[in-house]
Amino acid sequence: MTQAEAPPEPPKRVNLSEVVRGLLARGSGAGERSLVRLTRNARGDTQIEVAVRTDEEEHPTIAAALDTARAVYDELRGAYPMSGESGGDGDA
Repeated sequence: MTQAEAPPEPPKRVNLSEVVRGLLARGSGAGERSLVRLTRNARGDTQIEVAVRTDEEEHPTIAAALDTARAVYDELRGAYPMSGESGGDGDA
């Protein structure tokens, strides 16, 4: 190494604020997807989680996403009633 050459600087560490700024810069829909998650609790009841994201095509507004989420939730709640609820076909 000659005197004119400086040792290479170690790579800069990225802090949390920079990561968040980068994620926000990619756009609100980056990596976000709608989902349906079904899990069973200790009593054996199916717990339903529905998340519908807004987008430019099918769900351009929160109200449109909410309508879809409600429809999916209601359909699944009918298929997976909680303990003590009737499932619509007389079974509990």
